Amino acid sequence: MKTGRKPIYISVDVEAAGPVPGRYSMLSIGACVVGDSEKRFYEEIKPISHDYEVISMKVGSLGLNCLKPYAGRMEYDPYDDCFEPALVLQILEKEGVEPRRTMEQFYRWIESVSVNRDPWMVTDIQPFDGMFVAWYFGTFCDHENIFGYKGINLDMLYKGLQGDLKVDLSALEVKDTRNPAHNALEDALYQSRAAELILRRVHGEF
Repeated sequence: MKTGRKPIYISVDVEAAGPVPGRYSMLSIGACVVGDSEKRFYEEIKPISHDYEVISMKVGSLGLNCLKPYAGRMEYDPYDDCFEPALVLQILEKEGVEPRRTMEQFYRWIESVSVNRDPWMVTDIQPFDGMFVAWYFGTFCDHENIFGYKGINLDMLYKGLQGDLKVDLSALEVKDTRNPAHNALEDALYQSRAAELILRRVHGEF
């Protein structure tokens, strides 16, 4: 639906316990405004179930702040063969924010940075991150998904601009300053730098 308002692009990254929402939990969410990355949001979230896929938990646990007190313990180290995903979910159960509070806060944050502009979600893999965001908004928030149907799959946009389905975002040579990678906020910030380069090619100044 056309609103006539100028868009504001919000880089979003999600880490999750598995590939689909509902069965699997969103572990963390990070976001920032493309072109104004000091405006940022990050939350680690209480799980909605005990279900997980090991590979998803290994990736999703790499940047969790709640695990910092357990550094050096093999059962909390995603790189170690003794890694125990269920223990990570237990930590999030204690330390994470309730999903409803997370999504209400995320909604209010998007409102606050958007002002009179139209928020568009920018992700690397829209079918994954966008799916979790939409499901969590629909399930836990008193408001509708603030992004509506407006989402940009950054990787596919870049492929289209280049006219080459084989090219990927690494060709942009964006400096990777993530510390650590797979922290949802660090990933959103990294992604936003790529988005800024691409969107300037599309819009010029945005």
